[in-house]
Amino acid sequence: MKVMSGLMNIMEHIDVQEFSPIFMSVVRDCIASFRWRERRPRGSPIVFGAEELLDGFCRSPDLSGCEVYELRGRGTRRSVAAVDASVTAIGLWDGGVLASLKGAVVQRSHEGVRVTVLGPVPKYVPLEVTDDPVGDSVLLSELRWFERHLQAFAASQEGPELLLFDSPLAKVDRGVLELSRSRHVVGVVKSSPLALIPGALELPPTRGVGAVALVREGEFAVTVSRLSPNGLPLRIDVWPADGWREALEDVLTSDCLVHGYPESLALAHAYSRQTWPEVFALRSLLTRELRAGCIEAPDVRSTVLSPFDGR
Repeated sequence: MKVMSGLMNIMEHIDVQEFSPIFMSVVRDCIASFRWRERRPRGSPIVFGAEELLDGFCRSPDLSGCEVYELRGRGTRRSVAAVDASVTAIGLWDGGVLASLKGAVVQRSHEGVRVTVLGPVPKYVPLEVTDDPVGDSVLLSELRWFERHLQAFAASQEGPELLLFDSPLAKVDRGVLELSRSRHVVGVVKSSPLALIPGALELPPTRGVGAVALVREGEFAVTVSRLSPNGLPLRIDVWPADGWREALEDVLTSDCLVHGYPESLALAHAYSRQTWPEVFALRSLLTRELRAGCIEAPDVRSTVLSPFDGR
């Protein structure tokens, strides 16, 4: 690759005596990390702002080789249950993190919409279970644990015939899928590289309501779908895999859509978000029940680095 080769040539002419050997080694490794690009097709775009897009499909296939199917919105109207959850770190205490968990299950049927909210619930998470001193990985683990229980609750209900989860199905517990029995489970991913790879934004127009390209079919189907003519392309997983087309048609028939995104999932997201009054109420509760004093940690970063903070 000419650009990277040029950078390597510049490195060769730098007077290494002016720099620490460790510095030079780090720079060489960083430049060398681009060499794999020489084996990739030229012209693929850089996706900026993609920190939240990592879902296992960083090296995605080109959709030009995938057959595109038409969605007509003529599925069966079914009762829907959508699940989402959130986690917030509200403080540090006794060598661990005080986390707040909140989730929502939105059920939609011909009778209307019913929302079940659990939380916010405080939980103490010891940091010894991880090597991460900040505790971010612990919070993510707790969120998945909490969300798994909400998904199991939704799957165990008699009413819902179509389950909507806000995550790839690869991250859904196998026991939840088995608990769903003969129902369809649909995992909708808001941020995925699959929605940005060549062809995803240009799914050909059809006479139907939407279009879908099947990317992979295994235990569950992985698709890139537009659920409305002008909707956003989304990665949508379906379990069981052999019923992916029927499930997507049922979603079109059973739920309202917001820019091609199921409204029931959007409502679950809204009801699972934690507000500042809830966080402050939990702080007050924990301070009282744990009989502990409280310290408001200063924002040293903003104080020291403003207005030049690079975040």
